[in-house]
Amino acid sequence: SGLVPGTTYYFAIRAVDEAGNRSPLAGSPSASTTIVRTWRITADRSGDAPTLQAAIDAAGPEDVIRAGPGLYPENLDFRGKAIVVESEAGALATTLDGSASRTAVVTFRSGESLDAVLAGFTITGGFGVTLPGGLPDGGGIFILDASPTILNNIIVENGVVDGSPARRTHRGGAIFIVGEDPLLIREPLIRGNRIR
Repeated sequence: SGLVPGTTYYFAIRAVDEAGNRSPLAGSPSASTTIVRTWRITADRSGDAPTLQAAIDAAGPEDVIRAGPGLYPENLDFRGKAIVVESEAGALATTLDGSASRTAVVTFRSGESLDAVLAGFTITGGFGVTLPGGLPDGGGIFILDASPTILNNIIVENGVVDGSPARRTHRGGAIFIVGEDPLLIREPLIRGNRIR
């Protein structure tokens, strides 16, 4: 196209009718080009960033983060970014295991839109997010006032556990969703999640 990434271009618009009458130049509209990066992350930490979360933290708008097959022992927070985090080989070959931290495996709570995409992972080992004054909710995926796109994931063996003697109510061993914004969840396999 000849356009240089990261550059703002200004242009003028003029209309000409069938009789050849020309309009004055219209305003000064502009358009910017962006640099969209595709990150390749590997389970052995030899990719473009050492972890998926490190790639999320460094990613720009519309970046794509691709995880190679393997086990990723980490918890992800999209931090409000409009990015795609996807596996290369699908959910049966790529696992996010959040059991090392007592929180949800994947968190969306910074106003993420449908452009925040999580696709093709097995999500396991989550314990839920505890908000101030609350109890853990959403062991596998925690969504609060966000509207992400969740595609083709296996959400298995996550849970929220109440350690208090009062045994108050928990919600969402697999997925917890609060908010009125639309979101898209397509073709999940959800099994073996629990609330205790």
